[in-house]
Amino acid sequence: LVDSLTADAGWADWSVLVDGEVMKEGDPTTAGKTWLSDNREDEHWIVFRFPEPRAVNGIDLWWPWYETWRTSRNYEVQTWDGKRWVTQVTVTDQEERRHSAHRFRPVTTTGVRVLQAPMGGQAERRDLMWLAEAQVSFAP
Repeated sequence: LVDSLTADAGWADWSVLVDGEVMKEGDPTTAGKTWLSDNREDEHWIVFRFPEPRAVNGIDLWWPWYETWRTSRNYEVQTWDGKRWVTQVTVTDQEERRHSAHRFRPVTTTGVRVLQAPMGGQAERRDLMWLAEAQVSFAP
């Protein structure tokens, strides 16, 4: 699940977040390869829900390439405890990069959320959340 979809069809397909394809530096376009939130100054998020409780211990995020890596600067990785979202990782002032790997102690949950703070996106477009790929890590 995602919080919003851009009005532009080239970036509205959120299923690209789980297609196993990550962007490379210099790729000529992000269209059809990335999901892009609606441009607004609110929080943005992606959520993974599981039909049954699963032990998870992290998430990997791959950011889009468009002239630079479009890395979100401020966000939290959270898990659902049955009543509320519990923050496992807090990211602040993250520098631009291709990939962010976040690990935490195993937690049994039915959901993982990446919650971008209002205006927490990449420095040039703080109002957007823009991702190329996301993968939850399941604990053994």
